Amino acid sequence: MTTCLLPRDLRAWAAFSEPGASTVYFEGHLAQSARSRPARAIRDEASRLSAQGLVTLSQRRRGENLYEYVAQRRAPASAPVVAALEVSAPASISVERQQPARSRQMSEPIQRLAYTIAEACAATGLSDDTLYRKHQAGEITMKKSGRRTLIPAADLERLIDNLPALPRR
Repeated sequence: MTTCLLPRDLRAWAAFSEPGASTVYFEGHLAQSARSRPARAIRDEASRLSAQGLVTLSQRRRGENLYEYVAQRRAPASAPVVAALEVSAPASISVERQQPARSRQMSEPIQRLAYTIAEACAATGLSDDTLYRKHQAGEITMKKSGRRTLIPAADLERLIDNLPALPRR
C-alpha cells in the first residue's frame, strides 16, 4: 500500500515548518510507483524543494519494497520563502514561528557547481530522459561521484541558452 502527500501540502509544510522538522511525504516504493500521476507529482515537488535548498531528502527502509521518503526542513521559514512558494497554511499544519536569534546571520546562498539528475530536471523543467539524450548527443557532460550522477551547472546554462527561441506570431 502506498500513501503520499499532495504536492501543495508538501509546499505548505516546507514554507511553514521550522528548521530540522521532518515529514514523510511518500510511503511505498517510489521507483515502482513512478508511473502513477500522484507519485510522479510528489516526487517532482520534493525534487524542486530540494533544488531550491529548502529541504533535504532521504529514505528509510521499512520492509520488503516498503520505504518511507522523508523531507527535512533546511532553512528557516521566512516571508520571502512563503511568498515564493505561493501557499497558505492548511488547517492540518500547525504554524508556530520562532524569531531567529539575533546573533545568527543569514549567509548568501552558495553558487551550485553541479546538479544531480533530479535537481537538474527541477531546475530546467526537462525530463531525465531528455537530459540523458542530450548527454548521448554530446550537448552536456555527466560526471560520477560514487553512485551520484552530476551535471555541471555551466552545461545546463549552455543547454538552455542554446535552445531555439519561440518565434513571435
